[in-house]
Amino acid sequence: MIYNGNINDTTDFKSEKAFYVNSCGTTHTCSEFSVIREFGRNDYHILYVIKGNCYIEKESSITTLEENDIFIYYPHEMQKYSFDSKENISYWIHFSGYEVENLLTQLNLTAGKHHLNEFNNISALFNSIQKEYSAYSIINDETNQKAKILRIKNGGLLIELLSNICLSINCIGDKEISSKFIDDVNRFPENDFDIDFYAESENLSRSRYNYVFKKETGLSPKQYLINLRIAKSEWYMKHSNLNISQIAENVGYADALYFSRIFKKKEGISPKNYINKFRPNGQ
Repeated sequence: MIYNGNINDTTDFKSEKAFYVNSCGTTHTCSEFSVIREFGRNDYHILYVIKGNCYIEKESSITTLEENDIFIYYPHEMQKYSFDSKENISYWIHFSGYEVENLLTQLNLTAGKHHLNEFNNISALFNSIQKEYSAYSIINDETNQKAKILRIKNGGLLIELLSNICLSINCIGDKEISSKFIDDVNRFPENDFDIDFYAESENLSRSRYNYVFKKETGLSPKQYLINLRIAKSEWYMKHSNLNISQIAENVGYADALYFSRIFKKKEGISPKNYINKFRPNGQ
């Protein structure tokens, strides 16, 4: 079976939102199946092989994707790939938005094949994105408040997915520590985290845990948490009407003044001025 993806595809567009999931799903085949998009798409596309093989045809060469390989297509790249007659399972997602290119550049997620060395809840994130996408697609009303909230939530899940893919690609070799701290911080950055607890769970001293963590991620656990909190606070500043105190509390800082000092030190701008850049009249 050959699927021509350029015919009557209403999900093929470039969204005017910051991060937007155009479409997503799971492909499960036990027979030969091919997809071709001669003119590519207007959005980005990630294909993640869970089981079996996928064969990517590009510039007269064939690239084989095996288990835990992904392939990233950028907009307007011709897409031609196929699955053989064995059992094959893959996740796929199409996404767009005016901040996507900047995020992919920061993460250094380039077009082409990548292998995931650690999985950081990636399959669960694909499933969560599919669930939320189905929920607001059923409503099918751009003005519906519930659908709007679900779309914003899915934008956040998309950021988390891309970040975790980046971590997985760059985590090469045998890890000395697990990703539990990273997983917990990504899910609940507003919580307090006891580094001693994570060190003891790995049978490491606190200093050794900090050393290994920084060796693997380039950041100390504390700095990793701060960076994630600041990133989440920026999301609230751009996409909500919360005030600075509320944002500070939502990302784990009871003291709004302390949060403001940390934010300005890292970003070079105060939270108030940052908000003024993205909200009408700084509301």
